[in-house]
Amino acid sequence: MWPPVKLLLLARIHVGKSQPQLAEDVGVSAKTIFNLERGIASYETVTKVVAHFKTLGVTFLAPEGEEGWGIRDSNEVKSFDDLRPKKPRRSYSRKSKAAGSEPSATDES
Repeated sequence: MWPPVKLLLLARIHVGKSQPQLAEDVGVSAKTIFNLERGIASYETVTKVVAHFKTLGVTFLAPEGEEGWGIRDSNEVKSFDDLRPKKPRRSYSRKSKAAGSEPSATDES
């Protein structure tokens, strides 16, 4: 039993790979990955993709009882902030303190 198409798509997004990147890693064309995510793939392609995700620490969890499909990532993440893209910090220019002016974000007073 193979994971549903949507789960393969979610796994790809989870590991941060584009379709062309995953295709290159697995050794297939980007069109093959595109078709895989639409539900059109050979047994060999699905096997390669699932095996590749396993090398990245992603395991597909088959349904048990009332619970459906899932994925487990065995890589350690200290917090969700580790996964969030870093935004460049805004810098504020230091303005001279004129009488009656408001302090800027970088003024230390």
